[in-house]
Amino acid sequence: MKKKKKTRKERKEGFSNSKLSKLILSIFREYPTRKFNYKQLSKILRIKETGIKIQMIEVMHKMSQSNVLEEIEKGSYR
Repeated sequence: MKKKKKTRKERKEGFSNSKLSKLILSIFREYPTRKFNYKQLSKILRIKETGIKIQMIEVMHKMSQSNVLEEIEKGSYR
């Protein structure tokens, strides 16, 4: 039998920047001394879509520019 394609309504909705920033901040508040990169955060949040991972990188970069997060090394934040 042929596999049924998912329609747009059945696909997962994307995350807004504010929702992503709240999720990221919740993880950093839970582990204040650890440093994370986007791969570790996406594994914790169970995010598999590449587009959302790219959006997560952008949100984390903006949060570091506004001094919400501290960029320790290139790509790793605390």
